[in-house]
Amino acid sequence: MGLCSDTANLGSTIAKGSDVGVMVLCPPSFSGSALGAQPMLPQDFTIVMQQLSNQQYGSLQLLTDVMPGSATFFHELFHLVLGSENTPPGGSEIYGLDNCLKLPFDTAVNNPESYVFMA
Repeated sequence: MGLCSDTANLGSTIAKGSDVGVMVLCPPSFSGSALGAQPMLPQDFTIVMQQLSNQQYGSLQLLTDVMPGSATFFHELFHLVLGSENTPPGGSEIYGLDNCLKLPFDTAVNNPESYVFMA
């Protein structure tokens, strides 16, 4: 059984112990739906600003709803460049925009998903 046999896996990177890093992207990473992405809808700026000022968020799209399939590639690319050994304590990466925004600086700079949202 390989890495991609588990459909929950979107990708992986091996950057340590070799002169050449290897990045594997599993088939689900090529589908925006793997990340729950939805097509981005055009919004009228004036209406959006009114909704925000009135705290009416129901019809607005969240950033997490429009995550592109390329987010997995970008995430794994940071593993390739930064390595995987310094990811957050215990090797448990932090996912999700809200969680990434709450990270202390020292943890955020070693968390690949932080770069995905902040790039």
